[in-house]
Amino acid sequence: MEFDLDEIAVFSGARSLDVARFGLRQYAAWFPDRRLALIAPRDCLIEIAAEKIGAGLIADEDIAGYNEVRRFLFDNETIWRRYGRSGNWYLQQFLKFAYLAATPSRTVFVADGDTVFSRNFLGDMDRNAFRATVKEIHPPYDNLVGRLGLPVPPRSCVTNGGLFSRSLLPRPEALADWFMMVMRDHVLPGLPGADFSEYQIMAACWGDRIPARPIRLFRRFDLLIPSMAEERVAALISSALQRYDAVAVERSHASSLVRRIAARMLYAAGYSW
Repeated sequence: MEFDLDEIAVFSGARSLDVARFGLRQYAAWFPDRRLALIAPRDCLIEIAAEKIGAGLIADEDIAGYNEVRRFLFDNETIWRRYGRSGNWYLQQFLKFAYLAATPSRTVFVADGDTVFSRNFLGDMDRNAFRATVKEIHPPYDNLVGRLGLPVPPRSCVTNGGLFSRSLLPRPEALADWFMMVMRDHVLPGLPGADFSEYQIMAACWGDRIPARPIRLFRRFDLLIPSMAEERVAALISSALQRYDAVAVERSHASSLVRRIAARMLYAAGYSW
């Protein structure tokens, strides 16, 4: 069964906007005939409206279901924060499903704004669709997949990006209601034992329709570079993408001298996680 990669959609918040812009410029140069989209808060899009990044700009606020899902999530913010989560984190996961229901594209590579994927990786995805996997294990995500009656993928597909199919969406006619039902009936009473991952759920929806393939992902590239504003950053990321399928600039995670030293050692060794 063949699936053409119709679109690359990048979802970003303010903190990862510079990385998202860099990634989209790369994708536009590599795949000039491919539909590209940046989905972000309206304030972020106003900031970059005059720039030419080769992608359509879609405001989070314009996606169907945004207001009611945001209200539901922020009404429960105290609970999310108790477990190290946030309403914004879950909201972006919902928006990935909701955008897929609205775009004319049938198959979309969905990417986190803080992660840049390599040309070879995306080209392979286009030629032969697959589910990207990593070594990490996330039992809470698998537990929720099982509670939803879906087959649990044998390996984690939480890879900061993944192939989404509109035809596999759960309840596309009522995505907001479905999402809030899952959060209310399964995640709220199930945390920390059951949690939501858009990538693991979509991988479960794919099932065995497409094969699985490990991805070489360096998650903490932010520990190797001081800022995306540095002149050498583009060259550094381009160089890293010769060794890895993707690099992530995850500024929201803890940073310290020990972590930076460890990251340099892991990068030098070609470690992937």
